[in-house]
Amino acid sequence: MDEQEKNQILKPRSAAACIREGFKLIANHPVTLLTATWPCILLTAVATLLYFNSTTSLMRNIVSEDLTGSWSLISVSVSMLLLIVTSYFLIARVMLVLKYLRDNGTLARIKAFKQWRPTIGIAFNMLPFVLIEILVSALFTGAGALAVRWAMAQQNITLRLTVFALLLFVGLLLLIALLPLMQTFYAYTMDGGHFLQTLRATYRKGLRHIGKLFATNVLAIVLISVLISLVILPLEVLTMANTQSFMGVVVLGDESGMPGYMGWLLGVTIVVCTSLAIYCYLAFFTSNLYVYGSIESIEAGRNKYAIQ
Repeated sequence: MDEQEKNQILKPRSAAACIREGFKLIANHPVTLLTATWPCILLTAVATLLYFNSTTSLMRNIVSEDLTGSWSLISVSVSMLLLIVTSYFLIARVMLVLKYLRDNGTLARIKAFKQWRPTIGIAFNMLPFVLIEILVSALFTGAGALAVRWAMAQQNITLRLTVFALLLFVGLLLLIALLPLMQTFYAYTMDGGHFLQTLRATYRKGLRHIGKLFATNVLAIVLISVLISLVILPLEVLTMANTQSFMGVVVLGDESGMPGYMGWLLGVTIVVCTSLAIYCYLAFFTSNLYVYGSIESIEAGRNKYAIQ
């Protein structure tokens, strides 16, 4: 493998080119990607099914004023935690595949139940980013809740609108400030090292290319949302029919017109549609991989020019 092929990730690209290459990667290599990730995708889809069932049960208990709702609340919490954990290891598995692509210029046919030690290592490297997300979310949510509570107690409508506009503005600033962390995320999860040193070096790089990061992530999310909306269309139809039937039984006292196998059909549809949606969402990580490589390449050239 020559150097040009090996460094196909580490080359300058526009935001549109990064998205195009990221989507092409998941479109052209489904077998390779699924071979490495299908257990995590399936577990995440099953966790989604459990979360859907537990939240549905909780809503039914609330509507029917059933006193067993406390158990449903515990079930929702447990299924949510399971969904978070499975999603977490799915991302780590994807990053392992992308690390191999960056280092070798080709995707590895990683077997489904192999190389879990490096996957756990990447999952461990992801912890600082989870802590940052939790901290920022907690601070913004807490401060926002206090601000909204204070604003609602005021009689001045203009003051209320001003507070809401400021919260929206601060939220947007936080999102923009967190975008350069995407460069840190790829560098640290794949290479490890000292987190604060990696953060200091890579955050500056990301900040200098904030426009590319913003454009890529916005466009990628829009395109992925369109794909996912098409993929989950059968699930939306079944969910809507099931909800209307439930409301007719509870509110109007009608008999359910749903067939007996509706529960199984809905469960299988959730797992299948969620699995397909997760695979579509992998384009977010592949697109940002090319952004990471583009920024690294541009910064390397910039430093080389500065030295000369």
